Amino acid sequence: MTRHIIITGASGFLGRYVARHFANQGWLVSGIGHAAENFTPSIWGISHWVERDINSDSLSVLIEHVGKPGVLVHCAGTGSVGKSWETPLKEFERTVLTTATVIDALRRLAPNALLVYPSSAAVYGESEDDTLAEDSLLHPMSPYGLHKLAAEDLCLGAHRIFGINVAIIRFFSIYGPTLRKQLLWDITRKLGSGNSVLKLDGTGDECRDFIYADDAARLVGHIADMSPREPLVVNGATGAPTTVALVAKAIVEEMGKNDSVRVEFSGISRAGDPSRLVGDIRKLELIGFNSKVNVEEGIKHFISALNH
Repeated sequence: MTRHIIITGASGFLGRYVARHFANQGWLVSGIGHAAENFTPSIWGISHWVERDINSDSLSVLIEHVGKPGVLVHCAGTGSVGKSWETPLKEFERTVLTTATVIDALRRLAPNALLVYPSSAAVYGESEDDTLAEDSLLHPMSPYGLHKLAAEDLCLGAHRIFGINVAIIRFFSIYGPTLRKQLLWDITRKLGSGNSVLKLDGTGDECRDFIYADDAARLVGHIADMSPREPLVVNGATGAPTTVALVAKAIVEEMGKNDSVRVEFSGISRAGDPSRLVGDIRKLELIGFNSKVNVEEGIKHFISALNH
């Protein structure tokens, strides 16, 4: 019997990669959300696409039409720290209220499904620890991180109160081809302008943990195959610290602009932007998962995709 997965926000960056991974593994993939003009569901392995808001009616129609899912991955919601400062209530609705809606749909229509929630390292906030473990202090510095933490609490409560199986993945910096926002995209877009100076926010010493999109999708698949019956909270990370300055240098080199571009940093950090976010991966290793693509390889793939 073909296994069925529903992905909310399947047209988004992570959602696309998750859809393709599960389709390649033989799952029947259904997606729901709002697509950009250049999005073709079938290219990403999505057999059933519903172009609608994520609400009780749309989820009910999808489940009744295609069947109960074995897994639902709730990728829908905001992915922007900046927008969460500009319109916090709207971003709360997109992140937290849609999570409550998904939980209610599963409670009523597919109570045995596994709910996978892609959360964010933003729930940790600033820390003096070199690496952040799943039991580290949670102290969000932005509305975005606060909303992600609230959604996590809803998921854990759904297990405790309704018996829904849940897995929460606190993803660090996901990147890869088709990403059109955040650090790598910002750098390549500025380099494409032809200016001799690449100016970036912060000091360049900010440290991040970059996980390639294919690895992120593989992690979702790995957890789905585990079918955990107790709540699972795990970092989506590589454990490898990489500074923003190193990323900028690697992209400048890969784009062949070493001799024509100088990198400068403003020294001013953005609100809600921790100086260091690096994941402790001991729990990942315990469940038998390892990333395959390091950041150097990933940047090469990212730049290569821009040129094709």
